[in-house]
Amino acid sequence: MLGRKRVLFALLPLLIASVCAGCGSDEPVAMPDVTGQRLDVALSDIDRAGHDKDDIEVLGGGMFGVIDESNWQVCDQDPAAGTAIDAKPRLTVDRSCELEEAPEESDAAEETSVEVPGLKGLSVAEAKQALRDVGLRIGEITRQFSAQDAGTVLNQAVAVGTASEPGAIVPLVVAMPFPKVPSVVGKSASSATSLLKAAGFKVTTSKELRTSGTSGVVLSQSARGGERLKPGSEVHLVISNVVAPVVSSGGGGGSCTPGYSTCLAPAEDYDCAGGSGDGPKYTGYVEVTGSDPYGLDSDGDGIACENG
Repeated sequence: MLGRKRVLFALLPLLIASVCAGCGSDEPVAMPDVTGQRLDVALSDIDRAGHDKDDIEVLGGGMFGVIDESNWQVCDQDPAAGTAIDAKPRLTVDRSCELEEAPEESDAAEETSVEVPGLKGLSVAEAKQALRDVGLRIGEITRQFSAQDAGTVLNQAVAVGTASEPGAIVPLVVAMPFPKVPSVVGKSASSATSLLKAAGFKVTTSKELRTSGTSGVVLSQSARGGERLKPGSEVHLVISNVVAPVVSSGGGGGSCTPGYSTCLAPAEDYDCAGGSGDGPKYTGYVEVTGSDPYGLDSDGDGIACENG
């Protein structure tokens, strides 16, 4: 019996070594190919490959970042597919990636340069095919406002006829539609102006005299709501200026615009007689006793049209 115990004790280290032969190994995890996949799928693939998906840096995601992973596509990855993961992986995402596979390597012993074709006026799909036909690829795509159809190539970063190595990229400038003019009729002048400026338009205004309704409301706009205009275009707004008529104290039975010592019958506008204003109504010397709806007292001294 003592002999058996000695044998067992002698074999015990060998058994332990055999069982733990694979213990403690720390083989690096190979990065899977996730470029072009939805972000949620890519994270799951990396997790299954053996790297914690919570230890992955996601770049991009717009102003508010990635909220719904299934709405984003992986456009680039670091490290490359098949490379050992020795640091936190990085995935660059966008709503949609215009990915282009590198053309297959030529069987020829020596690659020759190719000329960059003309791409202006083509759609993105047509430009991609034209580049592929000569062994080139589309590079970064920049969007620019244009009256041309959306997706039309406006410019190319590499000039036509340039000699390039096979597989080189050609960045493009592509048309995007002009912004739409917001519909602002019925809104306050301040709200309408803010909306139009936020959409990229310049705003000018004029007032139209009304005897009822609400002052400071947009009555009309020069460009209809929904119309597409070049950014920076001018949109003119006509704003209501409500002046309630009052019965004249002169006994004439007519009505006068409040705010003046002289009875000025309500009109679209008044200017000082003999001045540079375009009317349509004119007046001479008048004292301003109220709000001056016609803006006659430019210096604010209570007297308008002193030279009239």
